[in-house]
Amino acid sequence: MGIIRRCLPRPLWDAAFAVQRLARRIAHIGLARYCPVCRACVRRFEPYGVSARQDARCPVCGALERMRFVWLVLDARPEMLAPGSKILHIAPEDTLAARFRRIPGVEYVSADLDAARAMVRMDVQQIQYPDNTFSFIYCSHVLEHVPDDRQAMREFHRVLKPGGTALIMVPITADQTWEDPSVTDPAERLRLFGQHDHVRRYGPDVLDRLRGAGFDVETIHAPDVAEEKDLVRMALGDSHLYLCRKP
Repeated sequence: MGIIRRCLPRPLWDAAFAVQRLARRIAHIGLARYCPVCRACVRRFEPYGVSARQDARCPVCGALERMRFVWLVLDARPEMLAPGSKILHIAPEDTLAARFRRIPGVEYVSADLDAARAMVRMDVQQIQYPDNTFSFIYCSHVLEHVPDDRQAMREFHRVLKPGGTALIMVPITADQTWEDPSVTDPAERLRLFGQHDHVRRYGPDVLDRLRGAGFDVETIHAPDVAEEKDLVRMALGDSHLYLCRKP
């Protein structure tokens, strides 16, 4: 599908994607699970990843737990994407990009190191936009790949407008953040950091890095935005994110 997407104009790709989703919605219809991203009621979520993580992926839109969770947060706090907002979406997931583009009255920009995957090519350690450009930034499971994550956080703060919000998600897999820049071998990174292209493991002290970049930070956990029965139906697990505001 990636080759087809690059060959088709955006309107044709969106139309083909919509038809594909409708077919999946019908094929998987049920009541046991609900995806807040595509608003589909399905029998089950699919396994995902090399470990075949259970109850992870929506069979209609492809949203994983963290994507379902962030959309639940956005539904609960619509002021973050009010008309007139300018959105920066880092390493865009197709299913969320489609939803962001459909929000009335917002300007959407997606960015990635791989220019074929987004609207603009961007290194988050050196963002090419002026100060105070964006009112909202979404960055999920990216910073663990970035050599200088503190610089990336400072860049997010710089390009956010005063009063703007960045939603940041990283995997927490250690008691304390640790990294070793001398480790460059993919196999050793896999052993130490859990993935061949990760450069660190984050602990809860990631909050200190975000605050050090100038943000006021609020941690939002899944139970903060939904009741237990709904968390189960959406299979959100222990999802959490960092809501970072620029004063």
